[in-house]
Amino acid sequence: LVGLFFGSVSLAVVVRAGSSLPSNALFSQAFKLRPLVRDDVLGTMVTISGVICFTVFQGFATYRHTVAEFMEAVLSVQSVLWVVVVLLLLIISYVWVHLHQVDRSSAQNLTRAI
Repeated sequence: LVGLFFGSVSLAVVVRAGSSLPSNALFSQAFKLRPLVRDDVLGTMVTISGVICFTVFQGFATYRHTVAEFMEAVLSVQSVLWVVVVLLLLIISYVWVHLHQVDRSSAQNLTRAI
């Protein structure tokens, strides 16, 4: 949320959209949902390089914020609370997935039979 205040809207949209594919690949590995295949790696690398190119060549914003404004926004109660809530949700979901894992061998055998 702080990044939206200090960056342009176009930058925030590209970074948000460009982070979905790499995060899907990361979480599918973390939760052992499916193996990482070559197309996942290539797609992730292309997406990350596209975001980097857009970020580098987009230009500068018209108004520049100071370091003091940035630190005030980052250290505000709302910002810290948001980060803590998101981190807690991530930890809870990770634990929930590991506690509720199902035996995948029977599903794989059923898929082969069909």
